[in-house]
Amino acid sequence: MSLNSLISWLKPRELVFFDLLEAFRSLAKQHHSWSLYYIGDGSAFSALQKEIKRYRLSDRVYQLGFLPTTEMCRLISLSAAVVIPTHADSLPLTFGEAIQLRRPVIATDVGDLRYFIEKFNVGLVAPPDSPEELAKVLDKFITEKRDFSHGFERCAAELDIDAAAGQFADWLKNHLFHKNITREAVVC
Repeated sequence: MSLNSLISWLKPRELVFFDLLEAFRSLAKQHHSWSLYYIGDGSAFSALQKEIKRYRLSDRVYQLGFLPTTEMCRLISLSAAVVIPTHADSLPLTFGEAIQLRRPVIATDVGDLRYFIEKFNVGLVAPPDSPEELAKVLDKFITEKRDFSHGFERCAAELDIDAAAGQFADWLKNHLFHKNITREAVVC
């Protein structure tokens, strides 16, 4: 049984979590049983805390700071989804963690996030830098109650670092032999 909650990570140098707070502020008016949990800390932690209080959402938005891995995984596993409101990260580690824990991802359309989310049907995508559109996508996730469970295993397999390294090594080997490049030409 999952909690009616959304999880997000605070990271240094990224203030996109204010977009998520603004989106949740709008969403909270319609979906009274939902909560938002921020995991991590960073330069935005104090400022975000002030905004949560100013918006009177302290009873629904929780800043948990740094959590041990086991506690983080437990919380993610209990939550309905992981939200990645990035403006810059192509494919953050958070995405892989959510997929391994079989949690849908709501992410902004940055880097490879749309590709993986849509290819494996593991969540929804919102435009970056738009709290209004993020709120609409979060509302869609809550109201439509779609089943995203079928793509997690395939997505995790594609994200596997050993498999990716093997595929790259095979491509490189075939490409180099096809071009008649000697092995010594690529030694560093």
